[in-house]
Amino acid sequence: SRLFGGDWPTFFVALAAGAAGTWLRQEAGRRGWNVFFVAFLAALVSGAIGGVAVLMKWSDMPALCLVAPGMIIVPGVPLVNCVQDMIKNHMAIGISRLGFGVLITLAIAVGLFSATAITGVRIPVAESSHLPPLAEDALFSALAALGYLFLFNVPIRLAWVGVLCGVASHTTRTFFLQHGLDIVSGSLIGALAAGFLAHGFARYFRAPASAFAFPGVVAMIPGAYAFRAVIGYFEIISAGSAASPALVAETLALSATCLLMVLAIAIGVAAPLGLMKVRKAGAG
Repeated sequence: SRLFGGDWPTFFVALAAGAAGTWLRQEAGRRGWNVFFVAFLAALVSGAIGGVAVLMKWSDMPALCLVAPGMIIVPGVPLVNCVQDMIKNHMAIGISRLGFGVLITLAIAVGLFSATAITGVRIPVAESSHLPPLAEDALFSALAALGYLFLFNVPIRLAWVGVLCGVASHTTRTFFLQHGLDIVSGSLIGALAAGFLAHGFARYFRAPASAFAFPGVVAMIPGAYAFRAVIGYFEIISAGSAASPALVAETLALSATCLLMVLAIAIGVAAPLGLMKVRKAGAG
């Protein structure tokens, strides 16, 4: 919420809604429920809590109240891994991971769309975000990375490496965005920063680079873009031929931006490993 420019009331609404959705997801997962239904249900509950908060005037930022809690369950690792698998010519597993990531994202988006139908609070397809100051961006990027490090069961003594990667990636991107660079190029540069750090520390500590790299870039995964794009498609389907050109254009732009950002992040994480292999081959 804060990384997207949310105010403090919106922050606390997103915190409560995200905690409720995550708890529900974990409990349902322990009971062996279908993973896609669990994603839908978690998004529905967290989105409904955010929508009710907007109705009660606790926040005047409906998009962040509903979307920010859903960002916690975005399948960032499968989406990034699928691109890396395809780059390595492992097409079957790459397509499988892509399908899984797309279906989970779709389930979350349907859950959020259902929450808007229940509460009557609409998520705008066209929504501009505000860039936070770099110091605040670094703080909340570190917190986001730390949370995912716990989810990935990274040893506590090495958690600071993932936090450093998270700060390097997101804060680097924010810096370049503040200076006029587009978000896809900024994501690529941020992912490269996290990738080089992760691979360097992985060699030093003899640990998997993915343990540092993925928590380091998770805050840059374009879940908000994907959710708004899917909601835009729902609105186009509902409106039919009466759909406005602006809605169609914004939905297509969100789809393209989401795809290019995932590609840029995957390349940024994978490129350092490829360069190190080339260097080793040249030395040999």
